[in-house]
Amino acid sequence: MYSIIKYSFILSCFLFCLLKNRPLQNRPQMRFVICALFFTACADYFLIFTNYFLTGILLFCLVQLCYRLFLGGNWNSLLKNSLFALLFLLPLAYFSEIILLPAAIYIGFLYANISLAKHQKNFSLLTALTLMFLCDIHVGFANLPQYLNLLPAAWSSFSSNILWFFYLPSQFMISRQTAGNPPPL
Repeated sequence: MYSIIKYSFILSCFLFCLLKNRPLQNRPQMRFVICALFFTACADYFLIFTNYFLTGILLFCLVQLCYRLFLGGNWNSLLKNSLFALLFLLPLAYFSEIILLPAAIYIGFLYANISLAKHQKNFSLLTALTLMFLCDIHVGFANLPQYLNLLPAAWSSFSSNILWFFYLPSQFMISRQTAGNPPPL
């Protein structure tokens, strides 16, 4: 039941952004935010309701690519950096489970977007992406026992519940983005 409520919130953020920014949909920057929220809704569907975790993580990589383009990244440097990250992290796939490689790439994209938002002084998106990063740290803690027993089970359980306190506000803030200037909170 809680999963349906959480997913409904994510879906409503996408729909809110889509409807609110209808006059701006022809602007490329606005399209990137709308696409990012669409891919977020798709990724969350796979991560919440199915066992296709790799698909969800790959969709979240697309989300971060959309945010990069929203922030003004160009395709050439984005492609070059993505290929470099893939080549750097490819050996990890040999020594670990396949899901860890796209997760590491996703975190790299997220960190790069946080840095770019900070550099551009886009504080609304910076805050939203930082909240998303805090959420993802707790996603890692919640799933860490599958790979290593470093944390007590209580911490893993706590992390799986607290991550939504970071994630939901980040999605709400992103859904309020508009091309050019984000609205004041």
